[in-house]
Amino acid sequence: MEVPENDLAAGLRELVARRCRPSGPRCTVEIEGPDVDAHLQALDVDVATQLYRIADEALTIALEHSHATTVCVRVRVQDDVLCLRVCDDGAIPEDTASVRALYVRLMQYRAQVIGATLTVDTPEEMCTVVQCRLERQKAHSRVPLQTAWTDLLQADHNGFHSP
Repeated sequence: MEVPENDLAAGLRELVARRCRPSGPRCTVEIEGPDVDAHLQALDVDVATQLYRIADEALTIALEHSHATTVCVRVRVQDDVLCLRVCDDGAIPEDTASVRALYVRLMQYRAQVIGATLTVDTPEEMCTVVQCRLERQKAHSRVPLQTAWTDLLQADHNGFHSP
């Protein structure tokens, strides 16, 4: 799925509305910061697409694997940094840890492609926080994208390792 009309805020709102069912976890989207909507609309389309896909993959972990009851997707632009954060209150069962590792690896790859940093923390036993931070100057530059799966399969040979 692509970001509609290169508007990441609208894309994230639509993504959460589509993925979060009324009978499922309580899901929210927060878009914060000075001129954040204008900033998000000005993102390079490839950068916006990778951020959208990172959010989608983080939602997949929360909704399908962690049994979360609350999920928050937050985008904040402050100073020179755009921060995408997906938090949930679920726990990853041990039998799905390898699935989570695959999604984390995909998100790390996507962040690496656009020059962002990605962290996945579990500050409490029943909580996961995925955070992707991108400097504004990188957010507007054209990023040469290659097929993610091909690069991901080659990644271990290039010094990229899964968590």
